[in-house]
Amino acid sequence: KCHSKYHRFCEECIKGWLRRKNECPLCKNQCNLKDFKEDGTMVEFINSLKVQCKKKSEGCKWEGKYEDLEIHINNCSFYAT
Repeated sequence: KCHSKYHRFCEECIKGWLRRKNECPLCKNQCNLKDFKEDGTMVEFINSLKVQCKKKSEGCKWEGKYEDLEIHINNCSFYAT
């Protein structure tokens, strides 16, 4: 069995991997999605990262935390085309 509590993966990435193989990409032991849990510390770290609007090249000057990006995108005038 996989020692997945010690392995860190993006949720989308591990779901894609497990659709192809029922094994851990690191240790190659058998596992499934239920063996993995959200890493609250990692989520907090990622959400605090400073990011820029994807439309920066089109003139948007917004910068903020990753956790605020979706709200910005929903209100960004550069997406209203």
